[in-house]
Amino acid sequence: MKKTESLPSTSALFTCTCGAMPYDAEKRPKGKVGLTRYRRCSRYASDGGWSVVCTRCGRVGERGSTQIDAKAKWNAKRYKYGPLKEGEE
Repeated sequence: MKKTESLPSTSALFTCTCGAMPYDAEKRPKGKVGLTRYRRCSRYASDGGWSVVCTRCGRVGERGSTQIDAKAKWNAKRYKYGPLKEGEE
């Protein structure tokens, strides 16, 4: 019997300031806000980590070492990169 578990999440993702909803496989499969992982050998983050990204406007949250840390930084509106299009907001 295969055991499937998701990682524990103490904080839910808030919507992006552009109005995009977070991705959820069951509730919102067309959501535009989700987690992304950096590889350890990446030039962007050599020690790995997680970020929250909005694919609608291009906003990227600050990198966290865990998923929960990345979500907390996103919910606190701490962004690494702003929206790609200035007229979007």
